[in-house]
Formats: sequence, C-alpha cells, structure tokens
Amino acid sequence: MVAALAGGAPRAAGAGDAASDRASLAGIRAFRVVVERLPPETEKAAGLRRDDLQAHLESSLARAGIGVAGDAAAILYLNVALACNGISCAYTIGLEVQQQVRLERRPAAAPAFAATWSTGSTGLTGRRAQGLRDRVRDEADRFAAAYRSVNPR
Repeated sequence: MVAALAGGAPRAAGAGDAASDRASLAGIRAFRVVVERLPPETEKAAGLRRDDLQAHLESSLARAGIGVAGDAAAILYLNVALACNGISCAYTIGLEVQQQVRLERRPAAAPAFAATWSTGSTGLTGRRAQGLRDRVRDEADRFAAAYRSVNPR
C-alpha cells in the first residue's frame, strides 16, 4: 500500500532540505499556506478535513514565530495522500515552499512558481486522524527548523 502512494504527493525535482535549498528561505517574512484538497473518501476514512490541516499548519507556524498571510508571495504547500484498509492507513506527506523564479537563460520570460525547499514522509499510521496530524506537525517542525536556520530570531 505504501508503494502505491509513493507517486501520490508531487515532489519537486531538486528541491530538498540541503543548505542550498534552505538558503532560498532567507528573508521571507510570511507564507501563504495552501493545503491540497483531500478526496471525500479520504476525509471520511481518516476523519481528516482539509480545513483542519490548514488550521493545524498555520498554528504550527505561528507558534514558531513564522508569519502567515493570505497575500504572501511565498507559498507553503501541503499535500497529503492517504489509502486506508480496515486496520491502518498508508500515507505520503509532501511539504514544500513555492516561490516565483526566473530562468537565467531566459531572463525576459515571465516568472513561474517552483519548489525551492521541500520535505516529506511516507509511512503507516492508525485509522485515526491524530496520527496523521502528528506526522504533519513533524513536517511543519522540520520546515520551522530549516526556516530558522537562515532567519534567526
């Protein structure tokens, strides 16, 4: 079941949590949090709602002293893919920062959004939503540490 989810959450080629990726977070004051829509069967199977994940992620950022604004230029994007059977749920979580970028070889071209930092995890959890919320919190903590490494308080 986990292998089936490996392609479920889009991951950007090249973006990760290396020092060079973390450098792309320097100077960003606030993020617009975007949580991918969850299929209704996922919401029902895990008792997990997109709005709850959005509020959970935004409160994690606020606790870490990281700004959240609906009109921020940088996007913190969360995608959760879930497949449940009668006993457990396999999940894939992808969390990435998306920013406007320009191609060096085409500086006159319009900017595009691209992932400049990312993290994620894949695993198994019980059928209750709390286990998945805990994993999302772990990814948010990883993001906060990356952000703070280049934006000390």
